Amino acid sequence: MSDEQESLVGTHSPDWASLSTPEETGATDHASGENGRQPPGGPWPSKANRTDPQNGEESVCTADSPDREQTFRHIAKEFVKDAEEDLAGRIFRAIAASGDTKLRREAVRERRGQPGSFRAKSLAGVMQEFLTWYQVQDELVLEFPEFEMDVGSSFDEDAARERYGRLRDFERGGLEACRQSDDVLHTAMLSITASTENANGRYRCPADHWREMRESWSNHVRQEVQRTLDQFGAARYDPEDPPERWWEYVRIVEPQKNGYAHHHIAIVTNFEISAEDFEPVVAKHVEETPSANWRAHQIHADSAEERAVSVNSVDPDSDGESVGNLASYLSGYLSEFTDESDDDDEYLSLLDRGAHEVMFAAVQWATASRKIDFSNGGHALRRIGHDLRPEKYQKPEPEGDVPAPTSVRNEATGDSHLILDPGGVEMIPVQDRPEYDPEKVFVAGSLEATR
Repeated sequence: MSDEQESLVGTHSPDWASLSTPEETGATDHASGENGRQPPGGPWPSKANRTDPQNGEESVCTADSPDREQTFRHIAKEFVKDAEEDLAGRIFRAIAASGDTKLRREAVRERRGQPGSFRAKSLAGVMQEFLTWYQVQDELVLEFPEFEMDVGSSFDEDAARERYGRLRDFERGGLEACRQSDDVLHTAMLSITASTENANGRYRCPADHWREMRESWSNHVRQEVQRTLDQFGAARYDPEDPPERWWEYVRIVEPQKNGYAHHHIAIVTNFEISAEDFEPVVAKHVEETPSANWRAHQIHADSAEERAVSVNSVDPDSDGESVGNLASYLSGYLSEFTDESDDDDEYLSLLDRGAHEVMFAAVQWATASRKIDFSNGGHALRRIGHDLRPEKYQKPEPEGDVPAPTSVRNEATGDSHLILDPGGVEMIPVQDRPEYDPEKVFVAGSLEATR
């Protein structure tokens, strides 16, 4: 199953558990079929790979027992209570107030006496719903006719390590493509952001902020990147017929320390590029995003950390002048592993992380967004890189059509539910309330601080 294919468990994938009925079962053997939890043809795609091709990164199974759900809700409530001070000014505000923003059903509430009209829940409410869901997911198993599969989610350790593996494949594939043409792999990192403050001086609704950043990328920045690289005569990478000059990208959404998101776009090429080449791209974001301005998007800032564009070459044997490990460089923006030392790759469960990271994850979940995506040619580079993995790390894709799961089971309780009619996660537009979160608009070219 490729990333482009429809998934069995994703944001718009079948909602197996909510459209099922209880099933009497006395089964205690967790292996089904001669392969146990492995599907025919090899290991099932990892949890990180079970995503919707457009928007999703998480599973949607929600079967659980009432008692355990109450326990999970209590744990989630206590986490949010402890986060109140760290998220002051944000935690009790609605996560969205724009009619252009859609949220999953658990993140909204229907207005009393106004059927069909919904308002977003507060950040506290959404974090509680998310953390409850997160704990339930860890106990669920999908049952197929001949095998079983842990449900999990894109917020667990397996998914995080798979994302890092994909970045390693991307890097390995890019280096191999350059080796074949006797070129050097170059990268440009573009960073775009927007104000987290509204016109009233309060924190913005984080889901509206996330949507605005996503739309800037989808509607403006991506097209400007294409126009910029067209001027170099560069084409998209094709492994069957590699162009003389090519480029691809991976986009990563990173949590800021205040819990809001900003975007990093890593562009890889087989020819030399400069930061100035991408100034039109940054300008397009600033021009098209009212709450962004140049002060947060300087090309020639004194501090490298403050520059909106940085360029490097990639050399695994680097002595410090080039990027030696592109995957590690990029994965740092995912903020999923501790980084106290170069050798430290400890993964922290969401319940052990800072409040701002859980805020970020909850908004990602509520908006059915993904935190990393690759261009089509980027996927091609990944596949090349995957084939170059040591054999023990390769994961063959299932062969042929994979049957739909028949039921979902909670391993902790033994409860099992038949899947009757697959559905999808419901995404609901919220009531438009511009007065609740008036957008802070910057005059083009202004140097006023955006955060």
